[in-house]
Amino acid sequence: ATSTDEPVIMATNDRLCYTEGNFSLTHSFDPDELLWRKGIHAFKNASLQEITDRLGFYYHTRIIIRNSAAAAVRYSGKFRQEEGVYEILRLLRQVQNFSLSRDNSSGTIYID
Repeated sequence: ATSTDEPVIMATNDRLCYTEGNFSLTHSFDPDELLWRKGIHAFKNASLQEITDRLGFYYHTRIIIRNSAAAAVRYSGKFRQEEGVYEILRLLRQVQNFSLSRDNSSGTIYID
């Protein structure tokens, strides 16, 4: 951690975070984290909960995980935003067999 009075020299792919009055410099910035600007969702070793939280935010959709086996698996992949939330989940289903259903009245997606 660095105080706010000290200069910080950054290199390509560095990340500077400010938390509780301190800066921290990380040298392992992943450029995939910026792919959302190009309409691509990128996940690397992410839990299903992390993925559904992000997809739910981007697509304004509530996603409920009821399958603990699928929730325990880590997923990696890149998906075009235009594919839509249901198609992305359908593709993830190929890694860990789970079922998808949608409540048409609320729009909620269930992973069983």
